[in-house]
Amino acid sequence: MIVSEPPNVWVVGVSGLFTRQFYRSAKAHLKAGGILSQWLPLYELEKDDFRIALVTLRTVFAHTSVWTNGSDAVVLASDQPLRVEPAQLAAKLQPAGVRADWALIGVAPENLAAFLEHPQFADASMESFLGGIDTVNVDDRPVLEFNTARNIFTFAKKHAGR
Repeated sequence: MIVSEPPNVWVVGVSGLFTRQFYRSAKAHLKAGGILSQWLPLYELEKDDFRIALVTLRTVFAHTSVWTNGSDAVVLASDQPLRVEPAQLAAKLQPAGVRADWALIGVAPENLAAFLEHPQFADASMESFLGGIDTVNVDDRPVLEFNTARNIFTFAKKHAGR
């Protein structure tokens, strides 16, 4: 598994961790059935920016699932279908620190399997959510870096008018 939790996308150079080239490099370092986990700051993304990020990821990985609390998203991507194995999950929840981390986001260990089995978006629902987006974030055209930097000022203006 590769876990990518970079700084915010608008920070110069960080959008490189949200490009097709980065995803190809990550995939090359994963074993068969490996998973990439990527954090996305929804609070700095317009809906189409989020969709561009997911389309870019899906140009490299066949299967994706997204969980969100409304301000942050975690995306899991793999070439294999993503499945929850309750017995393996229970074994990984044994350390107290792991249970405490899940509790911080309001998920009790006994509810974790059900939580993970129901992402906000997965393979089936992803296609309709992404419809109409053909822009891909690439190294020589980092649209997410530009868009998120612009969004900081746009969102600030929207909130200032309240």
